[in-house]
Amino acid sequence: MTDSDPLARNVEAGLRRVNAGRRLGVRRRRELAQHVHDKLQAILIDPGERIAGAETYGTAGVPAGIPVVRFGYLADVLASAADRTRGPFDWLPREFYLAGDPAAVDPRPEDLLLARAIRHAIERHKVDQLLHRSVERLHQTERNFRNLLERSADAMLVIGEDRRVLFANAAAGQLFKRDAVQLIGQPFEHPLEANRSLEFHTRRHDGVEMVLEVVAAPTSWDEQPAWLATLRETTARTLAVSMLLHEASRDALTGLWNRRILLERIEQEIGRAERGGHALSVAILDLDHFKRVNDTWGHGTGDDVLQTMARILERCCRKADIAARWGGEEFALLMPETAREGALIVAERLRTETARTPMKTRKGEGFRMTASLGVAQWRAGEDAAALMARADTQLYRAKESGRNLVCA
Repeated sequence: MTDSDPLARNVEAGLRRVNAGRRLGVRRRRELAQHVHDKLQAILIDPGERIAGAETYGTAGVPAGIPVVRFGYLADVLASAADRTRGPFDWLPREFYLAGDPAAVDPRPEDLLLARAIRHAIERHKVDQLLHRSVERLHQTERNFRNLLERSADAMLVIGEDRRVLFANAAAGQLFKRDAVQLIGQPFEHPLEANRSLEFHTRRHDGVEMVLEVVAAPTSWDEQPAWLATLRETTARTLAVSMLLHEASRDALTGLWNRRILLERIEQEIGRAERGGHALSVAILDLDHFKRVNDTWGHGTGDDVLQTMARILERCCRKADIAARWGGEEFALLMPETAREGALIVAERLRTETARTPMKTRKGEGFRMTASLGVAQWRAGEDAAALMARADTQLYRAKESGRNLVCA
């Protein structure tokens, strides 16, 4: 509190008239030095003074953590009122408190204004402290968040709205075999969706291809919208899944599609044929007298014959055709957008190619094989099983007619 007279005397008297002084525990300047470490609620300060060793208020401040009400000349108060960045009670006109009778009993308007200014300064100071603590907690949370990202065993990237990397942790650097700092500013061109796992193929700077899984969530970084992306390498897993799918859909011996996959594809092509009104045909091929091969030269030679037949099918098929091992020594061929006449041409090519392809035993002895084929064109309303049954009927016709034939 200022020691100026009569300002100090009138202010103290005014506060006592409104009982504010009793609540605030008024201290004069000469007493302030010994109470500066007390839990003071407010300080009233006059321009140009020094309080408890602090520099002049307005240039350096007052003891930290204490709300302040300042006295000033009327011109300064009016200037402060025009400045919306200041509170309404930052300044009080000292001229109002230079006159008056300290012995008066009834509160004056300026006494009420001073009490109100002090209450406002205290309340606003509390709000400022709460805000400061909230901001500090926010900053601490952000520091903890960044520290957590840095220490994470998973590769973590923060990606800005311009799809460039804003942050990369050490694990991300290890994943890409680069210093994490070198990743910052690099473009991230792969799709991101909130809380959804996505896989993409990428290539490291050293040319190694990788399959990565990314899970992203919206976040903010330096007060700007961003994505927090967690990356895991799934190359080995993807390869294993691919191999399992291959094993589940391919015949292990010949590498052709298996019976289940062929039936699924026939149903799909039947749906297309129904919608588009185009033709669809199938053929079933059976190797003639195949049992003799196994009985005479063994199952190893039999397996070689089946593999050779698979290669003949692949050579004779068109790009749109689908070849499969139907079972045992039987093979099947799906021919989309192909009528009976076109299917017969393909089937005859297969029969001819089979008959003229030399076979060998495991001991190097040469022999030849022939094949019989049954062809059927899809009829409206048929499913895959009915279509294949008709082709199978034509196959038995060919075999009963002497083998090495095509029947449709």
